[in-house]
Amino acid sequence: MMTIEDSPQEIKGLMTKFKKALEANREKTYAYQISAAEVSVLHGLIRLAEIHPEVLKLSQHTQDAIFCFRAFCKEVWQDMGLTEEEAAAMDELREKW
Repeated sequence: MMTIEDSPQEIKGLMTKFKKALEANREKTYAYQISAAEVSVLHGLIRLAEIHPEVLKLSQHTQDAIFCFRAFCKEVWQDMGLTEEEAAAMDELREKW
């Protein structure tokens, strides 16, 4: 099993393989069933990661994925019974607290 302690050459080979696989599958989508509690936990983690200096430097694809996940969370919260305004407020809570 490959670990982070492997040689830089092995890690470089793995990254090359991953980039090729990602490019070949870029448009493929996956489904994951997620509970309401998990949505809220992941939302909090995404919001924390979003302000990390290294995450801020990442590509527009990363920023777009963050935006889409936050929109998904708001949809889930509305499905749970919150209004659109309440769901938006939940999305922004990290900045206020």
